[in-house]
Amino acid sequence: MADTGLRSDSSDSDENQSSEENPNPLSIATNAGARLSVPDKASIYRKRSIQTNRGKKKNIRGTTGPDVSAWQSLDEFKGEYLTVGSGKLKCDACKESISKKKSSVKKHVASQKHIKSKDVIKKSKIKDQNIKDLLAENYKANGSTLPEDMRIYRYELVETRLKAGIPLSKS
Repeated sequence: MADTGLRSDSSDSDENQSSEENPNPLSIATNAGARLSVPDKASIYRKRSIQTNRGKKKNIRGTTGPDVSAWQSLDEFKGEYLTVGSGKLKCDACKESISKKKSSVKKHVASQKHIKSKDVIKKSKIKDQNIKDLLAENYKANGSTLPEDMRIYRYELVETRLKAGIPLSKS
């Protein structure tokens, strides 16, 4: 039993010797009077961000990427003669298809071609309104099921045929 006690005493002395051989540098520095603290961050810290790919970005409209509904564009640009046909956005004034992107629609609406086409439609509507008034005053068709658009079309057809000198019996 005495042997085991000697061994434990010798192992304790080995540990003390090893701790004295490899002292902790932080404890030595603090014992010497050094004040240890975490260094301040550099002045450019977090000014630059690491580029990451986070997937599709959200648009202002609240949907992602090109999946914007044509109906949303139609709601945003009321009064610009835009219609939706088979999921595509079309301009009735210019007779062309437009991309559903908001920037493309803004660009088209601001174009000179679109502005001139809108003016032509407005003048046409004024003319159509005058024809409607003329037909309403002179020809009161009670119980007529023919829509006003068809009446205006027929009136213009007769007018152009007579101006061209084509007899109505040929049409």
